[in-house]
Amino acid sequence: MKNYFNGFATECVTVPCESTVKQGDPVSLDNDSVAYTSYEGTDFMGVCDGVRDGYASVILRGYAEFTYEGQQPVIGFVKLMCTADGGVKVDNEFGRNVMVVAIDTANKKIGVIL
Repeated sequence: MKNYFNGFATECVTVPCESTVKQGDPVSLDNDSVAYTSYEGTDFMGVCDGVRDGYASVILRGYAEFTYEGQQPVIGFVKLMCTADGGVKVDNEFGRNVMVVAIDTANKKIGVIL
């Protein structure tokens, strides 16, 4: 995507994470504040910005990119829910409200402001 939103109002936390978490995954935190990859049909707290030595940097606010499945999101405010493949899909009833600012239809990626 040709955009320059990286770093926009970014707020991150560094937390322990499960070994399966990887950069770009939508993630949530369990009751012990350990990050895990959000599973299909659930909301997400943020996106993993990187993993090192069992810790994840999680973007809670700011610009993030996701792969999407199903219905193509539109520019503007949409609600997103996690998919089984570590991406997101539009879910206008239960999803997390985000602002889509970039769409790459060829690679099925979107850029959002959390």
